[in-house]
Amino acid sequence: MEVQIETLSEKYSITISSTDTIQDLKEKIDEEGGADPARQCLYIQGYLINDDTALVEEIVCSGGKTFILVLPKAGSSREIRSDREKFLITGNRRNFQVNLIPKNKSIKVNLVSKKFGIVYNTEGNEVGKRVYFVEVFEITGKGSIDITTVSDEQGTEDYKGVLILL
Repeated sequence: MEVQIETLSEKYSITISSTDTIQDLKEKIDEEGGADPARQCLYIQGYLINDDTALVEEIVCSGGKTFILVLPKAGSSREIRSDREKFLITGNRRNFQVNLIPKNKSIKVNLVSKKFGIVYNTEGNEVGKRVYFVEVFEITGKGSIDITTVSDEQGTEDYKGVLILL
């Protein structure tokens, strides 16, 4: 069964099974959009769903298939530094921002989830039709992030993200 997820900026569908709970739905929303399940508030027909063990199918039968997803307004601000000029992607697949990290400089970025991406290749020049190839990182604690470029013997570059605890 498909359910609709609406936010302030987008609307998308997620496929669920008959045994999925609200917690399972929140985890699928996290996979799709990068929003930590603990930060998600789901509403259906104006009512907050506060029981993560409730079956989605039972809620859908009594309230419709459209869930409203509400997230806290701003994420946590992180200082991010890189040894090379890189593009940092924040947000989710449909609604994202691209931030330039200058070489050997630090920038502050509001991360709305525990994940961010570093662009390692871009295809296309037309705005709205570019394709970004991204390596995704997940943050496990609080602090600033230092990104360094690592090369192997063949000259292949990779990125190493280090969380510097405060």
